[in-house]
Parts: sequence; structure tokens; C-alpha cells
Amino acid sequence: MAVYEANVFYERVQSRESSFIFLYGDESYLLKQAYKFCVDSYQVNTEDIFNYEVFDLSETTWEKVSESISQLPMMADQRTIIVKNAEEIDDDDLPQIEKDLTAIAQPPLVILMSEGFDKKRRAFKLLTTKCLSCEFKPPYENQIPQWIHYMAEQKGLKITAEAVHSLLHLTGTNLGELDAEMEKIVQFISPSKVIEEDKVREVLGRTRHDSVFSFIEELYSRNHVNALVMMADLLGQGQNEIGLMSLLARHLRILLQIQQGSKEGLRGAQLAQKAGVSPYFLNKYLQQSHFWPTADLHTLLARLAETETELKSSSVPNHFLLENLVLNFYRVSEQNKTASK
Repeated sequence: MAVYEANVFYERVQSRESSFIFLYGDESYLLKQAYKFCVDSYQVNTEDIFNYEVFDLSETTWEKVSESISQLPMMADQRTIIVKNAEEIDDDDLPQIEKDLTAIAQPPLVILMSEGFDKKRRAFKLLTTKCLSCEFKPPYENQIPQWIHYMAEQKGLKITAEAVHSLLHLTGTNLGELDAEMEKIVQFISPSKVIEEDKVREVLGRTRHDSVFSFIEELYSRNHVNALVMMADLLGQGQNEIGLMSLLARHLRILLQIQQGSKEGLRGAQLAQKAGVSPYFLNKYLQQSHFWPTADLHTLLARLAETETELKSSSVPNHFLLENLVLNFYRVSEQNKTASK
């Protein structure tokens, strides 16, 4: 087996090429979509308590999974075994895993899932060798509007271009969070079948996203003490750290696009279109774009990338990493002030 691009992977799943499937990547929404596609393609009955089992390797051992793999189906053609958090596989279990994932007379369908697998590990190489595999990466930002339209279509709705811009502005580019927020909007506008911009602002304005964007405004406006206080409050509310990183990164890239567009002489709707934002929010972005030299924005974008990697892999508590990021923003802004004197 091998790691396939998504379109080829889905074709091979439809043809039921393998009983062993490995889904991994950073985008949880796409992983869930892929899982659903696999379950539908193999006609899995997830309500069958005798032939459908779910294991979480952060809570159990591979020994339990292995025991389940060895069982025969009960009054069914095939058993299905879902293994979550596959990155928790212990290297000591690799010989048994290799044996379990070798074709047998009546193999169960085994779907392994992971959002944070180290590709350098022997376990990763084993799974991608033995399983039909696919990596699900976050889409590029310019692809996000297409995904928003897809999510709306899946819910039997249409969404205006202006509403797409507002949803991106208030939620960020994480597909899972976009889908969750769209579900809130769907409930609010029912029975209407069209999502308008004013409804997006009305619904999401009632959530903690107002606090998120106030935090971002404080951060980019260099009110770093306020930003630290607000971040602590956000984390206390349960704001997802990776989602917050997504909002910050998108905000920073928008400022860069606005700076570039302004140099090109773009104004108003043309500038908003280049930056990928609603004209409704353009003035706020314009004001903030004047605070930062372009070189500093690129420096901060690199710091964001480093922090996101640490959030996914470091043992350091997440709130320490985010607090350090805020302080990094402060140091960069202070260096800029000193240089401009």
C-alpha cells in the first residue's frame, strides 16, 4: 500500500481495495468526512454492537485492539474496528501490529485515525506500508470559500459571497469550527434557505468570537497588556488554541495583502477583494495595517508557524506558548519603535 492523494484514495476506498485504512492529518473536519466516506462505502452498521468497535489508544492498549481483530464477525460479513489517536501506538507493539495488519482469510475493516502522527516514527512507516493511507492537510486559504459553499450545500442551503467573507472573518480558516458555527446559523435562520451576511454577524456576534476579535485588535494595536488579560479569559472560556492560531495567522496575512494592495493603488471594494475580506470590515484592517512594517509582519508570521508547531508537539502547557507568542509580538513592536526614533 501507499499514501494516496485524496481523489485516488476515495476511488480505491469505493472499490474496497483494502480492509486496512489509515487516515491522518491536521484537519479534523476532513478526517471526519473521510471516515464517513469509508463507513458508507463499506456499508458499515455503526449500531451493530457485536461487529462495530471503537478504540482510543490514548485510553487503551493495542493488545485490546489485537484481540478484537482476531474475532470473527457475528451474523455479518465483516467486523469493523475504529482506532482513534493512532499516534499513541507503542513501538514495542509493532511486531504484533504488523501481524494484525497482514491479510488474513476474513479480515475486519480496520480504520486507524490520527491528527498528530510523527512521520519519522517506525510506526508511521508500518501503517502507510500496510494500509490504504491518505493525509488530510488544511486547505489553502483561497480554497476555504469553496469549502464553506460545500458545507452550506450539504445542509441544503446557499450562502452569499458577503456572508462567506464575514464567516471567515469571525471564525478563521479551521474547517471544523466553520462547520460548527454554520450549524448555529442554520438553526437561527430556519426556515430560510439562504445565509446572508447580516445573519452571520448577528449570530456570531452573540458568541465569544466578539472577544476573539477584540483580543486580535488589542494584539495588533499593540495593547499587549490588555491582550494578555483577554487571552487568559478566552482560554478560560475553552477557546481552542489551534483555532485561535488560525484566526491570528489569517488576520496577519490579510494585513500583508492590504499593504500590498495599497501599494498597487487599490481602494475600497477592490482592496477588500484582494485581501479576501468583506468591505464591512475593511476600515479596521486598514487602520491596523499602518501599525506594522511589512518585514515585521513576515517575522510575526514565522513566529506564528513556530508556535503552532509547538502547540501540536511540545509538552509545554499551551497557555505558556500563547503567552510567549504575545510577548514576542510586543518585543517586535518595541524594536520597531526603537528603530523608528
